[in-house]
Formats: sequence, structure tokens, C-alpha cells
Amino acid sequence: MKLLLMLLMMLVVPAGCARYTAPAGYPALATPYVGNAPAVSRIVLSLPPPGDGWRQQFISIDSEAYSLTVYYEPLAADTVPQTPDLPADTFEAHAALLFELIGNLAEVTFAKRQTPSDGILDTEAYKHLWIATRN
Repeated sequence: MKLLLMLLMMLVVPAGCARYTAPAGYPALATPYVGNAPAVSRIVLSLPPPGDGWRQQFISIDSEAYSLTVYYEPLAADTVPQTPDLPADTFEAHAALLFELIGNLAEVTFAKRQTPSDGILDTEAYKHLWIATRN
């Protein structure tokens, strides 16, 4: 059975923290299963945004494919993010941490859109930016 779970979330961490060192508390967030939506949500919420003017708005989980998609969008319609092309090294760091903390995660995709959403996930409005698979 395919489980696709979409959660509306906003980050509570300061914007612009693209490079970071995982705090000591990260191991406490770990879960062995990508299908554990509350735990996966907490992990994703703990990640800093990929650049100034961006926020993580949605996630989708496919527990059959062991995959996670994280969706980013601009904070507001009247602000143009200073980093329109989100940095790949940020997603490399995010993916490494997600693979470390989510035991059976096989693939993570980071997607973005150029305008804020209306609070409903429209996957067609997002383009895939960066895909990582577990080695």
C-alpha cells in the first residue's frame, strides 16, 4: 500500500543558515522508518532553510519506495529570495543528515517553486532541484 502523506510545516530556525554542524541533540530525533511521519517531520523541521528568503513548506513520504520529498518556497510573494538557485552543497549536507537519522530512507528529493503556495501542495508547481540516494 502506497502511503503519501503531506504535512504543512514551517521552519522555526533562523533563515540563511545554509551551512551548519548538526547539534548534539540530532541523534535523539532518529527513527528507523521513513513511514514514521511525526518523527520524519521533526527531523525535517530541524533543518535550517537552504538560503535567505526560503522556507520548507511541505513534505511527502512514500513509505513503499522509502522516499522523502522536501518542498521549499519563497517566504512571501513580495520578496525575491537572494539565492534563487539553491546551493547543492546545502542539500548534500541535508541529505547526509537525513540518511543518518532515518534508518530505511532510500531516496530524498529537494524541490522548490518560485512563488509562495496558497497552503495546498501542488506538486506541479515545484521543480525537482536535487535528488540523493543512499549509497
